[in-house]
Amino acid sequence: MQKLMLIPLICIGIAFAITAQEPSRISDGEFKGFLPFAGNMSIRYGKSFKVREVCGLILFADDPNIPAVGLEFEIRGPGSEMTIRSSVTDQNGHFCIAGVPEGTYLFKTRLKDCKDNIGTIIKSHKAPHKNIVKLNQQNSD
Repeated sequence: MQKLMLIPLICIGIAFAITAQEPSRISDGEFKGFLPFAGNMSIRYGKSFKVREVCGLILFADDPNIPAVGLEFEIRGPGSEMTIRSSVTDQNGHFCIAGVPEGTYLFKTRLKDCKDNIGTIIKSHKAPHKNIVKLNQQNSD
């Protein structure tokens, strides 16, 4: 079993642009607006992760020297708002979604040959500066 570790960082205006054509998005249900699932399974987190900025470093927890390169990290919200914001991890596993208003967001990760991670992020200026969010990352069966 592989695990992911998400380490929020201070966002300094770094943004990543996706120039390739995106696949179609999910059209209805709980995950409306998100990219389709990479596999047929997902991992849902019951607790909410509280962060100051939606920026971070995603590594495989089984080997913290290996970044999760090309992982798509999406959020939808705040609350019931259907706005999707996203970023893709770079060659070092870093991502940042700048300009995210405070609120509660549904998040979803997507990486080829791995189960998707889904859960809730609360963006708040009251969140501790050094929160570490750990995500379990598993290969698809």
